[in-house]
This record gives sequence, C-alpha cells and structure tokens, in this order.
Amino acid sequence: MHWSLATLGCLLAASASAVPLATQHVPGLAAPVLSSSAGDLGAEDDAGAHVHLTTAGSLVGRDIKKGWFSAQEAAMLQKESESDVNFFHLMDSLDTLSQLLDRNRIPWAVAGGLALKIHGQPSRYTGDIDIVVQTTMSKLKTALSKDKKFILPGPGWPSDSHLRVYHNQGSSSKPKYIEVDMIIAGTLTTPENLRANSKDIQKETRAKKALTIHVMRLGKIFKSKVYALAADHRNKNDKDMKDISWIIEKTPGALVNVQQDLTYDLRQLVIMHLVRLRSPLVAKARELLGVDNGARLHAVPAPQIVGVPPNQEPGFVSWLFDGTPGHTVWG
Repeated sequence: MHWSLATLGCLLAASASAVPLATQHVPGLAAPVLSSSAGDLGAEDDAGAHVHLTTAGSLVGRDIKKGWFSAQEAAMLQKESESDVNFFHLMDSLDTLSQLLDRNRIPWAVAGGLALKIHGQPSRYTGDIDIVVQTTMSKLKTALSKDKKFILPGPGWPSDSHLRVYHNQGSSSKPKYIEVDMIIAGTLTTPENLRANSKDIQKETRAKKALTIHVMRLGKIFKSKVYALAADHRNKNDKDMKDISWIIEKTPGALVNVQQDLTYDLRQLVIMHLVRLRSPLVAKARELLGVDNGARLHAVPAPQIVGVPPNQEPGFVSWLFDGTPGHTVWG
C-alpha cells in the first residue's frame, strides 16, 4: 500500500469541506474493499477492530486486527466515525488515550473544537479529538501500536507532523470508531512546549470517572483560528469567526500576547470578518488586537505553516483548524 502526497491531499481537502469521503471519486480512496462472510465476522475477538459499511443491504469489510488501515479504508472509517458521536464518547476515548500517552511519558494537550468545548464554549460541537503530542512520529506510532484498539494508517503515511488514527470503543462485530488527529508539537502552528501553553481542566467520563485534561490555552487556539481564516481554500470562515468571537467576548484576558503572536495583517483579517458580519465586537476587537480604525482592510495571503511542504500546502493545511465532522486539527 502506498499513501502518496496527492492521495493524502485529496483525503484532507475533502475532509475540510465536510463532504463525506466515501462519496469522493478519488483513485485509491473509493476503491472497494474485500468482502467477509458472516462466519468470518463472528470468528473475530473483541481485541481487534473491524471496518464495516452497509451498502445496498450488504456488509463489506476487512479484518484489521493487526491495528492498521489502508488508504482504501480511510474514507470508510471516517464516515463511520462521524455517526452518532457525543461529548462522552470523546471523553471515553480521551481517557484511554491519555493513559496510554502517560504510560509512555509523552506530554500531550487537547486542541481544536474539543478544547473549546472543554474551555466552556457551550454551543461548540465536534465529532473528533484533536491532540498535540510532544514526541517524535516514530515514538508515537510505537506507543499507539501497543493497544490494538487504536488503528493506525498503514506503511507509507506521508506526514511526519500529523497522524490520523481511530479508536474503537466497541467490539470487532459492533465497532464504535472515534477519530483522533495527532500533531507533533512544534509543527503545523503548534507550540513546542506543551506544559507552558496548556492548562489542566477537570471533566468526567460517562461513568462519572474524574478526568484531568491538559488543554491548549485559548490564546494558542485563537492564533490557530486566525491562521484558518487566511487559508483561502477553506469554506468555514463563519464557523471560525464564531470561535474567534467567543474568545474575544468571553475571555479577552487570553489575548494579552496576541499582538506579538500574530502579524498586523492577520489581526486586520479578524477585523475585516467582524465588519463583514456586522459584529458588535468590532470596537473591542480593534483595541485587543491593536488595529487602527483607519487601517485599510485587504485580503491576506495564506501564511506558510511549519511542517507543510509549500507545494502541498493546500491539501495539508485543510484539516488543521476545523472541529466539525470532516474536521480539522486545532478546530
């Protein structure tokens, strides 16, 4: 199996536009998978994971007990992971994942839409987990491979900065997949030092188990959201602006370093969108961001993201910032 840069770019670009990948006619992604009989399904044990998708009344799938999925199975896994996901599903998978990372001494911090929800944004929905890890890609894969409930992409995954995995909360015959996007700290707009850029927040799992969650600070999430606005291939500006507006209105103290973290052009971009939306926060945002009333608002070229090859930037950056089903890290 070969994960080409073009294949991954198509996968991630389609993801960012929230179009189910199973509907995309992309060579290598929508190819049929191997069929399994009912006997084959029943013979599997719960330690493995089974990809299945009902199409025209038939069950197709592939035994993935070895803990990896192919490029052909990526779209199917993603579509299944978007079905019937709630906050407690995410907390349960995060509980398992955090214990695995802690056992392997890998610092971590939740980012994206889930981080915003944990910080208290009441209306924020996300169907996946975005998490930054302070380690190397090889060490991360080694740690995850110790638990076959975590299903990794097969050999040839073309990124050393990002890894998309799926956690099976169910059994092999009745799986429940949760998508997890993992970013290596110091790449793709993420800070290198997670301890200095995260805080601990207490939440509970479905079973009322206390869970201490390391969460990226809102100032860093704000920065990633502004980068998302500058990504000209994205179609989620209004959704990003809801997140940005919530931080400006409810937690302005998180933005004390924003004028050092973002260029003037990027700060202008926020004001431009607030004006477009006729937001009552324009004056407050100008003061916080240090943007003059008379500043000329103009289109801002998309910034280059560390860890993304320039010629692949549109395909790679697309999954960085959105937390909806189809989502993106940092979302």
